[in-house]
Amino acid sequence: MNSKITIDRSLMYVQQYQIDKFCSIAERMRRFWYIIGNRKNTSEADAWSMVFNAWLILLPDESRIIQSVEKSIYYSPNLLIFEAVKRDKAIQSLKRRSSGNEELNFLLSLKIAIVIGTWAVSVLEKYHLMDIIDRNKTWVNYESHNSAIIDMDSYLKDQARFTKAVVEELNSTNTFQELIKKCCSESYALFVDNFGKSQYDNVHM
Repeated sequence: MNSKITIDRSLMYVQQYQIDKFCSIAERMRRFWYIIGNRKNTSEADAWSMVFNAWLILLPDESRIIQSVEKSIYYSPNLLIFEAVKRDKAIQSLKRRSSGNEELNFLLSLKIAIVIGTWAVSVLEKYHLMDIIDRNKTWVNYESHNSAIIDMDSYLKDQARFTKAVVEELNSTNTFQELIKKCCSESYALFVDNFGKSQYDNVHM
């Protein structure tokens, strides 16, 4: 897993110590990696990149995690989705109450990655954009900005099509919000079952 988490695959500005911290927590929480096995149409490398990016936006506000401007042109739909996660009321509430609890945040990051992957595929299907997935199967998505095998013009057109669909879906339905709300509840329940609510009285739904 460690080799799949790199600065280059992050959508945020990060430093190596943050990657090391994440990998340390992930190793400690190895027994929960099975959650990533539930992914669909997503490579293991991309799934872990989503987990890491989700984990970054769950860090306390003083960590000052911001999106990479340089990568915005290549990953506009991804960044829109992560921004929707960041602004979600259920996420904000749980983030505030958890006070940066490492176990809960890691579990939530795993669940968020699965939700994002599942929801993204449903959007691609709904708007008849599954050809994008077919074209993206030959490379690691989070390395697209550096890939030598990509036709960049076609790739950016695909990103624009997907971005339009993401914006329309986020603005016209509450499906994503409901999935994230469920994700928060499931993550918290898993946290309580495995770590005990009494140990973290400041964490509650």
